[in-house]
Amino acid sequence: MQCGVEIAATEFPPSYRRAAVMQVTCAALGLLSSVAAWLAGATFWWLVGGVVLGAVIPFTLIAILPTNKQLLSPTLDRRSAETERLLARWGRLHTVRSVLSAVALLLFLYLARSSRSLCENLTLLRSSTVLNRAIAFTESRSSSCWLQSLDSCSRFGVSRSETISPRETPCREPPITCSS
Repeated sequence: MQCGVEIAATEFPPSYRRAAVMQVTCAALGLLSSVAAWLAGATFWWLVGGVVLGAVIPFTLIAILPTNKQLLSPTLDRRSAETERLLARWGRLHTVRSVLSAVALLLFLYLARSSRSLCENLTLLRSSTVLNRAIAFTESRSSSCWLQSLDSCSRFGVSRSETISPRETPCREPPITCSS
């Protein structure tokens, strides 16, 4: 609104029409993708991120749509104090929607980075005896977390059957902890 209420109110309808389709599409695809990832075996946090991202849709319909309708009204006086109030309200509500989207994005980036680094490390150690010893150590401690992570990283070219060859001697490397 730095250019004035009238210009902001004039620009709102075409901007709204362009952005509305894109925003709902991105939020819905993000939600569906995270549900699919969770159903495919990703951690529960992928589902949480999708729900946070998908929450912008009902928030928009319940909280922002009434303000949008008033701002899109052909009878709206674009120079009035009421228009300025509506635009300020829309800005605050849009900030909430933006924060929800940003939280989901940061969570997705964190999850992707965490998952990716584990899988990249497994790919690098694919034929290494260090990995085989670590797996043998983990198996000897009856922990399935590391092995489940290894199974979930098959898309990076690491399969559990290629890397496991149990050793007779105990592993001397430090224990591997699960990051999830």
